[in-house]
This record gives sequence, C-alpha cells and structure tokens, in this order.
Amino acid sequence: MQKTVFLIFALSIIVLAVLHTLSLVFSLYWVYEWLDIPMHALGGAMVALGYQSRFGLTRYSDRLSFGFLGTIGAVMFVGVSWEVYEYIVGPILPGYVIDTATDLVMDAVGACIGYVVAKAVAQL
Repeated sequence: MQKTVFLIFALSIIVLAVLHTLSLVFSLYWVYEWLDIPMHALGGAMVALGYQSRFGLTRYSDRLSFGFLGTIGAVMFVGVSWEVYEYIVGPILPGYVIDTATDLVMDAVGACIGYVVAKAVAQL
C-alpha cells in the first residue's frame, strides 16, 4: 500500500502545481484572496503524504519521529520555509502576520489530513 500512498502524493503534486500555475497566470491569488487558504491546506497534505510515503509507512514507522509528530514537524518546516521565501521575494502587505499565521494553521490542517489519508490507505 506504500505505492498507493506515493501515487496519491504524486497526484497531489500535479494538482497543486496546476492550481498554483493557473492562480499565478490568471492572478487568482489577488482576485480571490481566500484562495491562499485551501492551497496551503493542499500543500500541507502533499508534504505529509510525501513524508509518509517515504518514512512513515516503512519498517521505521514505530519511531516517534516518523509518526504523527514527525509528519507535523516536516510539514511545519516546509511551511515556515515557504513563509520565509514569501517574505524575502514579495512585498510586505498589511496583515502579513495574520496571513502568515493563517497559512501555517492551514499547513497543519493539511498535514493532519495527509497523515490520516496515508494511514487509512496503508491499512487497506
């Protein structure tokens, strides 16, 4: 079932890449300011699925670092790195702190969803 989790991970990369590209090309992030929220949830789920497909479903899965806390940690590392990237390359707009906090919360929500999906698929 690890292959199935990896396939879901690969599909989530494609979906996220297509949606992100379309959002940039058509300026959807600026037209629909709320679009950033589900994109962060999808990104968090994608990272969690990738982490679980690589580490969490292997013989090392009994280790705490490859379980739920490890998954959340990996997703938050990527999420914070993305926020630093946004800070460096983009203009700082009013409400940046609230936006960043919302983005990180949605990353964590996505991580939980990705973790649950990976574990559910692994038990099929």
